[in-house]
Amino acid sequence: MGGYLLLGAALLVDRVGFGLLPGWEMFRPDLVLVVLVWLAMTKGKPHGPLLGAWGSGLLIDLTSWSPLGVWAVAQSLPVLAIFYLRERFNTTKVLVRVGAVLAAGLLRYLLLLLVNLGVPMPLTDVWTLLSQLAASMAVALLLPRE
Repeated sequence: MGGYLLLGAALLVDRVGFGLLPGWEMFRPDLVLVVLVWLAMTKGKPHGPLLGAWGSGLLIDLTSWSPLGVWAVAQSLPVLAIFYLRERFNTTKVLVRVGAVLAAGLLRYLLLLLVNLGVPMPLTDVWTLLSQLAASMAVALLLPRE
């Protein structure tokens, strides 16, 4: 239950909190992604993390200009992949958790890029993606092991 309260807090900070800090958009960690990866690595069954990913994605869809369901799918597929691949790795190791955040962020970004059907991406978007992934990986170092 505590993990889902943490997900709710991450959503609140993501949707409201970072908007209060103008100019920090580029360096903000993706707290929702970090919590979803943590849930996928620590929960016994995929139902909870997958519902958390789907629900958080729908909330992001509803509070942004994206078509309904795009973020829900883009959040859910990396969580599902991490859940089923976690058996192959020692998820108590810090580098595995940081790598999982990086992989989930890149996979989600590629899924969102597919929705844009190859629309050219400005260089500032690449820098924003890289800086957000770096900040997210730094936050992932602080996650508890279980």
